[in-house]
Amino acid sequence: MQAAEKILKIFLPVIKTDKYAFNSQIEDVEMLHTVKTVKSSAFCNCSSLKNIKFSDNLTDIQSFAFLNCSSLENVSLPFSIKSLGEGVFKSCTNLKKVELPKGLKNLPKSFFENCRALESIVLPEGLECIGEEAFSGCVNLKEIVFPKSLKVIKSKAFKRCKSLKSIVFPEGVKHIGDMAFDGCKALISIVFEGTLEYIGASAFLENPCISPNINGTMFSSSFIQKREYGLCPTVTVPKGIQTLCLGFENTLNYKQACENKTCYCHILSLEKYDTRLFISEHFYSYNDRNDTIIKNGEFDFIKYDSQFPKADEKEKAIISAFRLTYPIGLNEETEIIYKTHLSQNAEYGAIFATEKNEEKVLKYIIDNFDLDSEFCLLLYEKASKNSFLNLQQILSQKQKNTGFDEINFLYQEISG
Repeated sequence: MQAAEKILKIFLPVIKTDKYAFNSQIEDVEMLHTVKTVKSSAFCNCSSLKNIKFSDNLTDIQSFAFLNCSSLENVSLPFSIKSLGEGVFKSCTNLKKVELPKGLKNLPKSFFENCRALESIVLPEGLECIGEEAFSGCVNLKEIVFPKSLKVIKSKAFKRCKSLKSIVFPEGVKHIGDMAFDGCKALISIVFEGTLEYIGASAFLENPCISPNINGTMFSSSFIQKREYGLCPTVTVPKGIQTLCLGFENTLNYKQACENKTCYCHILSLEKYDTRLFISEHFYSYNDRNDTIIKNGEFDFIKYDSQFPKADEKEKAIISAFRLTYPIGLNEETEIIYKTHLSQNAEYGAIFATEKNEEKVLKYIIDNFDLDSEFCLLLYEKASKNSFLNLQQILSQKQKNTGFDEINFLYQEISG
């Protein structure tokens, strides 16, 4: 092919073609002012295409128009654009610089998905919604500036953007979808300037746990971190939350290879009540992930306690331990049930508390139930292995008060 043949000038009002219609050797495309529409998949797989000059009268680019144009480096869309389809620049793996038109309200689904070379982008003022998977797989994206007009970030929008280091969510952002920032492992700074209304399940999976201002809906798994899955994760519920949905199906992705069903669970830390609660997928066996346990800002302790019969024996011990340690909303009849069960299964609760560094729970069990010296030794060894000095001190005090002389040597560095 001659050099001249690598340049394509187009004057037709509508670029209408099937996939692969243009030769993959085309390097430059110039759209004259007469061009108004680029149909779906028009330049799909033009792997040598490096430069595009768009028509100033272009109003419509349809779905996957430039899919897999792997040599394309720069894109500057004209202000005349009124409609964009999904996946327009998907898998343009060498795309580095992008200019989007002001006034664009919606960035469609998968628009820049898998654009691995893209490192930064400033989204235009006027943009209100970032579609599903719009930047998913942009593994080198380090910086993105959201406009003040932004309201919605849909599910998986920035999934696997593993180089993204910081985010500032403007005041107008109200909705962050499921798994929106899943796998963004490099995030070290997240700022919420406003009050959110919705955070989806696993929205910040593998990020540092954060507590944004929120007065809307959040799934219990929104802030789960993989590293918490030794036995179960801890999820902090911010004070401002109005609705908390369970969303446990996400937990199943991290099923541990153990017999204990507590590998399907969370510990909820409720800032508003200064309370911690154990809940698990088995314990709350609802089918609807939108079922709520916090509604209008109030935790449903009655619902929580009513599900107790659904738990297995080990889970019941843990539930009992948490409720007796944090007894808000606990009536006398239910308290007796919890105490009776925990007295028969205190060891399960104590092991769980030691493995999760639940100081108040362990102290409650030790102070209220009989544990033999051999079992205390086991707990001490677990606490030592994890460097839980606070738990070692609790166990040392137990030894001192009960005279476990036969294991005194294990405690001497703590108790003297």
